[in-house]
Amino acid sequence: MDATQPTLSMVKDACEAPLISIAMPVWNCESTIGLAVTSILRQTYGDWELIVIDDGSTDGTLDVLHSFRDPRLKIMIDGQHKGLPDRLNEAIAISRGTYYARMDGDDISYPERLERQLDYMRRHPEVDLIGAPMLVFRGNGRALGKRCAPGRGGNVKYTLLRSIALGHPTFFGKLEWFQRHGYDIWPYNFQDQCLLLRSFKDSRFVVMPDILLGYREEPLRVAKQFRYRMSYVHSFRRLSRTLGCWPASVLVASQAAKLGLDCFAICTGLELALLRHRFRPLSQGERTNWARVWDEVTAAAPEFPIPLSPGGP
Repeated sequence: MDATQPTLSMVKDACEAPLISIAMPVWNCESTIGLAVTSILRQTYGDWELIVIDDGSTDGTLDVLHSFRDPRLKIMIDGQHKGLPDRLNEAIAISRGTYYARMDGDDISYPERLERQLDYMRRHPEVDLIGAPMLVFRGNGRALGKRCAPGRGGNVKYTLLRSIALGHPTFFGKLEWFQRHGYDIWPYNFQDQCLLLRSFKDSRFVVMPDILLGYREEPLRVAKQFRYRMSYVHSFRRLSRTLGCWPASVLVASQAAKLGLDCFAICTGLELALLRHRFRPLSQGERTNWARVWDEVTAAAPEFPIPLSPGGP
């Protein structure tokens, strides 16, 4: 335990509460955490706290985190490796804001993200949770496309059975809603969609129209995709209780079919060609905007090594 850092129980007793709490559980993110934190520090809206909970990192993640001096950054360290769902629930428990936002340690928030999402929530108090399209990138910022699946009129209830219509790293909602629903510890591999499926009958979700986050996605691995897709199969009984037997069957069958396509695409080296449905084409304006965001964040971030892949933004 680092005695200079606040413990989980100390955070609630700190100074005046900010309006937004941002949760960022991290594990071995040495090469990307600097960019992620920098993108939050560069937000056009400043009344927030960034709660970074280290999940037992064994690389230089903490060294990078300690290089920042902003008092709004709260680093939680207990030396244990509990997994993402546990850490997300811990973040909810210690958050002090009226609103709660998600962020991963390898993604990049656009500078206007918090301002835009806060403005929407204030204008639409009936909404519980919002998200936004994500620009998908690799390595040194090479843009692949955008991921967005808005439902009918922006309401994502209609797309939950087909895919995760609301990207987890873009979650922004009322803290009270997160406190009421929380994350399930199991199934581990799709805790975000499980949360949406459990809560959608008495909640309102909306996807905003514009890209507000850069989502890092390195080449897929068969083992990871197998664990993720099979989590749906193992959760069939639970999904049946939540959705009904027929919708749950459709969801599980679709995941099994996707697993077959994933494995074939990865094993043949045709991932980007066969799985292009996983993201949509970018307009020239979206590419230009992303290049600007990437250049500004990388220029302002601490000088720690960033793994590069061929190509640029």
